[in-house]
Amino acid sequence: MWRVLRRFGYCLLLGSSLVMACGESTRSAIHQSAGGAGGAGGAGGTNLINVGGAVAVGGAVAVGGYTSNNFSCPLDLSPDMPAQRLSVLDIDGALTTLFGEGPTLASRVTWHEMGYARVINTAFVSALHQVAVARAKSAVSNEETFELCDGAPAQDGECAESWLQDWGTRIYRRPLADEQLTAYVAQFRGVMRDRGGVAAARNALVSMLMSPYFALRIEYGGGKYSEYLDLSELAARISHFAARTTPDEALRASAASGALADPDEALAQFQRLVATPRGKQARAAFVLEWFGIDKPVPHPSLTQEQQAELVARATQLASDIFARGAITLDALLTSPRNPDLPPELSAGMLASEAFLTSYPRPTFRGVQIQLALLGNRVPDSPLGVSETLGAGDTPRARLQAVVKDNTPCRNCHDLFDPIGLALDGFDDLGQPSGFDSSGSVPPGGALGATLVVKNPAELGHALATTEAARNTAARRYLELALDRRLDDDPGSATLDQLRSDQSQGLAGQGGMPNPGIPPVPNIPTDPDTTWLACLQHSSAVNLPLDLAQLANNIVLSDGFRRRSTPPRAILAFDVSADPVEHAFQEATALLGAFYISPDNEPLGRYHAALRETIRVGPLPGAGGAGSGDGGAPAGDAAGSAGSNQGGAP
Repeated sequence: MWRVLRRFGYCLLLGSSLVMACGESTRSAIHQSAGGAGGAGGAGGTNLINVGGAVAVGGAVAVGGYTSNNFSCPLDLSPDMPAQRLSVLDIDGALTTLFGEGPTLASRVTWHEMGYARVINTAFVSALHQVAVARAKSAVSNEETFELCDGAPAQDGECAESWLQDWGTRIYRRPLADEQLTAYVAQFRGVMRDRGGVAAARNALVSMLMSPYFALRIEYGGGKYSEYLDLSELAARISHFAARTTPDEALRASAASGALADPDEALAQFQRLVATPRGKQARAAFVLEWFGIDKPVPHPSLTQEQQAELVARATQLASDIFARGAITLDALLTSPRNPDLPPELSAGMLASEAFLTSYPRPTFRGVQIQLALLGNRVPDSPLGVSETLGAGDTPRARLQAVVKDNTPCRNCHDLFDPIGLALDGFDDLGQPSGFDSSGSVPPGGALGATLVVKNPAELGHALATTEAARNTAARRYLELALDRRLDDDPGSATLDQLRSDQSQGLAGQGGMPNPGIPPVPNIPTDPDTTWLACLQHSSAVNLPLDLAQLANNIVLSDGFRRRSTPPRAILAFDVSADPVEHAFQEATALLGAFYISPDNEPLGRYHAALRETIRVGPLPGAGGAGSGDGGAPAGDAAGSAGSNQGGAP
């Protein structure tokens, strides 16, 4: 792996001086992996390490007050951003859990999210506000029969407080703090006095949905010091990891009763949610994000409907693969797309029409596999390079006609073209091409395979058995669990040197590295790498890599329960009747507690977007002082959401 990375670096240096004749460019092929996949991430080849405590696989392990009968990775987490903007998928999942089916945020945004660099601007605020208004109206729909609880009128102060706490707990993913509840009660009474109980209830719901506590993933601990998450925060981690949604009633009850402190209960809740329809949908969506095929396929010969249909088929393929019971990396890469294709074309998600059409040329396919599945960085193509292929009857011949006599270009293309050429059995629309792909990946080549890779099925199997692919799978799952990109600096120089030292030592003894599980050295490194290495070590015990067990190990690991920032006590002064102003005041209080520059991190950017929205004026569909007691016309959604995209910050 490190040899490959060094060669990539060499190519990058050469690439800066090249301007022509490298055949097809990698520039248009490199799509950053989306959502839970989290982009290329540099540490796919991280070796198996243990730092600050033994790697525990099996047996009872007591850590920090938690006892696990299965698995634990004891570690201290490094300081991390205190908030992360939830993905559109997670926000819509939460809305569905809270309110049932209805208007979605996805239908009101015009951008596609790229990894964890998620759009936070006034367009996002506007789109979220439109959805919040529509959802609040559906939740409080009948003015004549609206009651806060048990037949009590809206004027009942005690009942209003109970109603606000119930909704606040569900939307904030934790019970409202006393100060927050007091602020909402004051807001509710003010709006009720002016416009009645229905308007007050709708206004409160819109305020909660606009809150940074809903739009962002915040783990602040409520000011009660503990290095571990409180159980409401743990419930939110479990729910978003399992099903990309907010905790449901059963999970909230487990947290409220204290039962969730038991790792076995936490695992049972996770597995319950994974098995729900929402959990199954979330798992398929994660696979598409991981492989870089979760957006409409950009092929000029396909209509928008056909592009979306290819994504839908890929989603169904991922669901079918998991439904067969073999939840392994090997199954994802070697399962048949449909029973009509010959066995040698069975390459799982790599054989999906969405993947093959999104990455239609051998170079594009090889680059994406290096990025998404092997965790390698790939140098960009030189500026001004021609993408015109040479003469030939097959993609391989046309590509090699250009590259073979250009040594600098060939050095780089040799790293990814052979992998892509192994998929030559499919054309650029994902249909069988009849082209021979035998011998495209030689022994010891780009995959380090021991045998010649002759077809797509063998490519899938070769990928699934590489250490790099297993390590990258662990990274992707852990990034999804934490909803953030892991540290992209794994201390590669130290690890590279370690590998070199180990190899020299073994050679000096006349021995060869153990082909089984490598030794677990103790070296200092960062907590992200420690946790990841522990998971990688556990996944190396049993092959093929069991993805379900990998997810279970994350839930049971010590790091999954630890907070990455110290707890904060946050005062609430947010009593504004305007939901956007209310959310702005909450974000201001959070910024002060975490000492974050308003220009940095998702929390600072959300604060700035709210401030700019207030400066510009009332949002479309706002009733009164932006209370949400009104509706935004459906036709305004796309234009409003797309008015200030500006790209992902």
